[in-house]
Amino acid sequence: MTQVSAREAKLRFNQLLRQVLSGEEVVITQNQRPVAKLVKEPERDRREVHSAVAGLLRLRKQIAKRGTKANITLNDWKSAVEEGRR
Repeated sequence: MTQVSAREAKLRFNQLLRQVLSGEEVVITQNQRPVAKLVKEPERDRREVHSAVAGLLRLRKQIAKRGTKANITLNDWKSAVEEGRR
C-alpha cells in the first residue's frame, strides 16, 4: 500500500491511478493523517447487470399497461433506481 500527501497525489495523480488499476491501494494523507483511500472499482458481475436490465424491462411493461395517459409514479421510479443499484 502506497501512502502519499495530498499535494503529492495532485502532482502524481495519473501515476497513482495506474498503480490502483494494477491492484494497489493508495492512501492520501493531509498533515500526515490518512484522509482518503484510492482503490480499484470492483468489476460488475454479469448477473447484476442482467438483473438490473430485467427490472427495467418489467418496469417498461408496467408503464405500457397503464397506457399513454398515465405517468410513472415517484415510487415506481425510485423502485427502478434501487433495482438497478443491486
